[in-house]
Amino acid sequence: MVLQQKEINLQTEAAKYINENVKDTEAALQGARDIIAETINEDDRVRAKMRKLFEDKATLQSKVVEDKKDEAAKYKDYFDFSEPIHKIPSHRILAVLRGFLEGFLRMSISTEEEDGLYIIEGLYVTGSLNSCVEQVKKAGKEAYKRLLQPSLESEFRTALKLKADEEAINVFAENLRQLLLSPPLGSKKILAIDPGYRTGVGVAGGEIRWTILRHRSTCRHTRTRSAGRAFRRAFRGAATFLPPGAWRHRSYSKPARRPFLHRRADTRYETAGAGD
Repeated sequence: MVLQQKEINLQTEAAKYINENVKDTEAALQGARDIIAETINEDDRVRAKMRKLFEDKATLQSKVVEDKKDEAAKYKDYFDFSEPIHKIPSHRILAVLRGFLEGFLRMSISTEEEDGLYIIEGLYVTGSLNSCVEQVKKAGKEAYKRLLQPSLESEFRTALKLKADEEAINVFAENLRQLLLSPPLGSKKILAIDPGYRTGVGVAGGEIRWTILRHRSTCRHTRTRSAGRAFRRAFRGAATFLPPGAWRHRSYSKPARRPFLHRRADTRYETAGAGD
């Protein structure tokens, strides 16, 4: 009856509902306002418009808990903080949430009350100014302050937390990616050798960003002189990208004659001389 907003005598109509649970007409009118507030809160049209209002104009506000001001010194930038939720960066969201969860900050997400009431009254106030319209306006204000605003605040706090966590993970992943892809030795160029007995020794040279400039697989299990020649060819090929003087080649010395051959020749010579 109140929601129909007809011109009636509210006191007379409310008196009809007085019983052992409803003591007077004011309690009856309060019960009617509670029912209207629940109706407004459950209206999908109201919630959709309120959600759009919060997305566009809501602000995140934080204030310090007065008796914990000294302990909350690390959150001093957020003792009296306010910023629109569509502009606030993720690290500030996480900082305010951390202070709120630790009990140092009070946090709220809200918009101007007049904007919320304007939406409600635009959908529910349909009659001219009378006593029923006044009751509907009071019910709309109660619906906003007691039901809609806390519900949307909780919803947007969760959404902001998820968004901030996702952005923080992306930043961490990108920083880690850059760290793993950075050269381990800075700007130095690398000449790498992979010793392989069966498939051969691999020699490769890389520049700053690990671009392979030259590579060669050589020196399978062979004799010493062949191995030396193969190594020299591999190093010359892979080290051509290095600065001048960064790599010098030193040739192998020829192996000395085996001593027992000399002794055997001398022995033969001495034996032949004695026979003569």
